[in-house]
Amino acid sequence: MTVLSLVGVFAATASAGACWLWSYYQKECPKSLLK
Repeated sequence: MTVLSLVGVFAATASAGACWLWSYYQKECPKSLLK
């Protein structure tokens, strides 16, 4: 594993995790609670 590939894997995992967390948060918390 080179440094570049390691960074690429980390970035992909982080973005996917953030997307999943965001969608989960949106589902769990109604818009009224976000204000």
